[in-house]
Amino acid sequence: MSKVAQPIRISPVIAGFLTLAFMQPSMAAGTDPGGTRAGTSVLNQAQVQYQVNSVAQTPVLSDNDSDATNGINPTEFVVDRKLDLLVAERSLDYNSASTAVVVPGQTGAVLAWTVTNEGNETQDFLVSAFATGFDPFGGTDNFDATAPAIFVDVNGNDLYDPLVDVATHVDELDINQSVTVFLVANIPAARADGDIAAYVLQAQVAEGGAAGAAGAAIATDDRAIADTTLGVEDVFADGENTNYAGDGVLDGIHSSEDAFEVKSAVLSVLKSSSIISDPFTCPGGVCPVGAIPKAIPGAVVEYVVTLTNAAGGSAATNIVISDDLSSEMGGATPSLAFVSDQYGAAGDIRLVYTPAVGVPVTADLTEEIDGDDGQFIANVLNVINVTLNAGDRADVSFRVEIQ
Repeated sequence: MSKVAQPIRISPVIAGFLTLAFMQPSMAAGTDPGGTRAGTSVLNQAQVQYQVNSVAQTPVLSDNDSDATNGINPTEFVVDRKLDLLVAERSLDYNSASTAVVVPGQTGAVLAWTVTNEGNETQDFLVSAFATGFDPFGGTDNFDATAPAIFVDVNGNDLYDPLVDVATHVDELDINQSVTVFLVANIPAARADGDIAAYVLQAQVAEGGAAGAAGAAIATDDRAIADTTLGVEDVFADGENTNYAGDGVLDGIHSSEDAFEVKSAVLSVLKSSSIISDPFTCPGGVCPVGAIPKAIPGAVVEYVVTLTNAAGGSAATNIVISDDLSSEMGGATPSLAFVSDQYGAAGDIRLVYTPAVGVPVTADLTEEIDGDDGQFIANVLNVINVTLNAGDRADVSFRVEIQ
């Protein structure tokens, strides 16, 4: 049955003319910016004014049926339920506000979407996430995160709070309201800079009305059945994400993709050696112009360990540069001996930090365990607390003597 006003019934007119007026609709409930709420009763009556022999007569109201015995009643219909939702990726880029950078071995990495109720009734929404090969930002998906889990933003700050955001379904979301949904997962330690793990978040409309409990999924609507004037029928009104096969048009499901992108430091280490002097070519350790010292016993050799962090990645922090020379300096007949006081006034080790942008900074360190970040103890050289941002370089130099 179509939801239209019933025919107007008018008392017999003897003479004169008719004036037809319609009364304003009467709502059993108010309207909402998202549309008139499902279950709202819409009532109205038409009114006919007329005269007989130029004398105004009592207006006649329309009736909702042709039965005069049940009184003159307004025409009524009930607004049906529009089931509509929108899922959207929050950050418009890889990762999320909770996890701006994802690194190998990270636990609790976060992706974030919003789920918006675009229907005309308060609803629950069931949410789930799946690994997908489609990267919405144009990269190539090449791994899956581990232990993925879905949580809903309970306190509304759009950041994942592990002790607060423990809900696993969207509960009692009102018309035109949105909520953030998180995917929390771990990044395998073996991943490299630029690796991508893409995920799709799917939300399905569900019955609302019981706060705290997940309502049953609404799998079908009532488009194929007859309409009832005073009943509430369901109508799916959602769109389709064509990148995901599980999301069709007008099925009560909507989805959107997001992705983790690993940002790691890409470190490379080189070690070089050069002859500084030998006792015959460079007497007293001073080489004449044009002299070419050789690696003979008594010669001083400089080792340089060069560490670089590739551009475009993450900063590498708490770096320890270590060089174990035990096999060359230990035993009954060592081939090398560490040479002290080769840098500055009393520097035994030299650290040169070269930022990607800016000028190099030199620090001359002692071999003892003291307040600086260098030491040479038990034939092992260590330089600690080095930080390299993307594109930075560090050179560690020290000298030995050939025995």
